[in-house]
Amino acid sequence: MLKNTSRKIKLILEPDNATNKNVYWESRDSNIVTVDNDITVTAKSVGTAYIIASAKENGVANFIKVTVK
Repeated sequence: MLKNTSRKIKLILEPDNATNKNVYWESRDSNIVTVDNDITVTAKSVGTAYIIASAKENGVANFIKVTVK
């Protein structure tokens, strides 16, 4: 991803019949990338950071590694 650009993440929730589809999004280094509630990632400065997605219902989490050039 290039500095000063934004991209929307496509979210695929499983299972399809989950009762609570709410997900909490967080950047592990907001100096490098930020993420908003619309799942748009914005590259702020050069480096590598992680976006964490956590399911509010059961606490299951996953991450996305973002490298900014």
